[in-house]
Amino acid sequence: MRTYALVGKPLSHSFSQKYFREKFATLGIEADYLLKELPTLCHIREMIVRMPTLQGFNVTMPYKKDILKYLDSTDNVAKQCGNVNCVKVIRAGEGIQLKGYNTDLYGFSTALKERFDLSSVERAVILGSGSVSQTIAFALKQMGIDYKIATRQTPSDDTYISYERLNSSLGDYQLIINSTPCGMHPLENQIPPIDCNKLQSCHKVFDLIYNPETTLLLQIARQKGCETTNGYRMLVLQAEQSWQIWQTDKEN
Repeated sequence: MRTYALVGKPLSHSFSQKYFREKFATLGIEADYLLKELPTLCHIREMIVRMPTLQGFNVTMPYKKDILKYLDSTDNVAKQCGNVNCVKVIRAGEGIQLKGYNTDLYGFSTALKERFDLSSVERAVILGSGSVSQTIAFALKQMGIDYKIATRQTPSDDTYISYERLNSSLGDYQLIINSTPCGMHPLENQIPPIDCNKLQSCHKVFDLIYNPETTLLLQIARQKGCETTNGYRMLVLQAEQSWQIWQTDKEN
């Protein structure tokens, strides 16, 4: 039986195992998808050696950037985004090669275009400066949308904006993307530090969180008349691209 997995911490919120197990059952595929909650990545290769049927794995918070130093290679998209959420295990005899990919870019870009009319979107703000924000920033750049990344830290360059400055100019951004864990279990009662009183019906709000289905941020945004979406469609799209990568026989 082939094995796949999700690596990260915490993983109690994840829908990936349920999604892939249902997929395998529906298609009659003899495979399983496991959750591997690891305190660090320092023993990731030893884990893979102990799992001879492991064909590939997804990577989630907080390891999408840290995983890079344990890989033998990455594809061009992962290089440009600076982080990886999908790893292919390439076995040749007793040797193991790990190749990293970024399928979040495809998942986010496609979900964004499916959900929102972007013709009126000139500027976007990404809430949170973690590893996934770099993928979102690259996607927006590809689409020709100007953006800022909101951070709690002192902004290091013009790419970043403090939440204090953002809250005084929130109306300048038509698209708001939450890439922070605020709203995700066990932080369901939290929202990113933006002034929700300044949300307007012209705002489009994309929360990358998919569990819970409707975060507190999305609840408030809907009350303000904003168009909203969560991260579930992005999850499905990136998962399906991961599956395609794992099914390719030769290295790509």
